[in-house]
Amino acid sequence: AYLLYEIVLAVFALCAVVTVWVDRPERPRRSVAEILALMGGLAAAGAVLLVPGIAGHANTTSLRGLSLIFDWLHLVAGSLWVGGLVGLLVLWRSTRDLLRVALLSLVVPRFSRIAFASVVLLIGAGTGASVLHMPTLSAFWQTSYGQALGIKILLLAAALLFAAVNLARTKPRLEAAARRPELAEGAAVLLRRLVAGEAFFVWGAVFAAAVLSSLAPPSKALGEINRAVARVGPGPVNEVVHQAGYTLAVGISPNRAAAPASFRVKITRNGKPVTGATLVTRFTMLDMEMGDQQYAFRETGPGVYERSAPALVMAGHWGLSFQVAPPGAAPFDVLLVDRAQG
Repeated sequence: AYLLYEIVLAVFALCAVVTVWVDRPERPRRSVAEILALMGGLAAAGAVLLVPGIAGHANTTSLRGLSLIFDWLHLVAGSLWVGGLVGLLVLWRSTRDLLRVALLSLVVPRFSRIAFASVVLLIGAGTGASVLHMPTLSAFWQTSYGQALGIKILLLAAALLFAAVNLARTKPRLEAAARRPELAEGAAVLLRRLVAGEAFFVWGAVFAAAVLSSLAPPSKALGEINRAVARVGPGPVNEVVHQAGYTLAVGISPNRAAAPASFRVKITRNGKPVTGATLVTRFTMLDMEMGDQQYAFRETGPGVYERSAPALVMAGHWGLSFQVAPPGAAPFDVLLVDRAQG
């Protein structure tokens, strides 16, 4: 994926150079070569923004096609917003006072419309991606991915406050500067300060997004933990739970990640051991999306079922679903949430 990204990035750089080289802004109308170069540059830019989704979480999420679309739209909107802010700062610093106000009066209203559309698209695509990645609302504060996403949202909200003030105060002043020149300098200074603040928080959100790319989204199974009958761990487990008229005494030792573990379940009903039952336990990682593991337990004594297996392959929260099929009775399952330490 990294090689693909480097190739696409090189193609984009080449297209950008060609686009700038053939562009002749002094012409009243663009030539065919300029139009083709511009289209090629835009296509290459779109391809560059598609690769991170293909190489990242969006490509491993359920509803992959929709997830990739949301990811791409999110990056497109963010690129337009960030690129425009950087362009405004460069324009402000590279022009003299009189020319600066004239150019800003022309550019800012246009960019405001693009920025507004970009923000709407950014929020819409980000919301859609969050719905796909976050199985529950509590995942925002219960998982590292959710916490990083929450920080990113707060940073974007702060940037939006600066953008709103910019739209409400600076844009009208610059538009009125042609009729009232005394407003020009103040409007330009206000624009620089607001754009700098907006860019600061946007770049903070970009950094948070980079952190997000290194974290795995929470497992979809996280949405099932509300039906868990108990939370256990860290450390050895000795827990008694009740379900469907049965009593299960669950033991886990040593309950450490990446270590062989012994699992023991004693099943009784009305104080009598339940023999001849079928017990299969499913182990699901809740902190990130990964494949489930299932192990069949063997009856080692009257109503006692055991299994030794390296099922807890990493530290974190695990969903342990004990699927019990008693002889001649309706099957049932018991869900425990276990925390295994490294």
